[in-house]
Amino acid sequence: MRTNIVLDGELIERALQVTGLKTRREVVHEALRTLIRLHEQAEVRALRGALKKGAQPPRSGSITEQRIPLLHHDNDFDGCEAHLGLRVVRPEALS
Repeated sequence: MRTNIVLDGELIERALQVTGLKTRREVVHEALRTLIRLHEQAEVRALRGALKKGAQPPRSGSITEQRIPLLHHDNDFDGCEAHLGLRVVRPEALS
């Protein structure tokens, strides 16, 4: 899209220096991309705390839960994590 805009000359020169970009057009495009990215990040930050830390969506019958009783028939889960290289969530923690 072609448009004419009046830009602050000092601002453009400073942007050219700090970014190493070659043209004013590149500076404007980079500035627009950065502006959009910052606003998107702000939207994500606004969601911070909306979910409990480490919360996972509810699942029914994960493969790990199905295999653990086979490994430890007495339901002693200690040591499973290291053996399997997994983080095991005990069934009582899912409630």
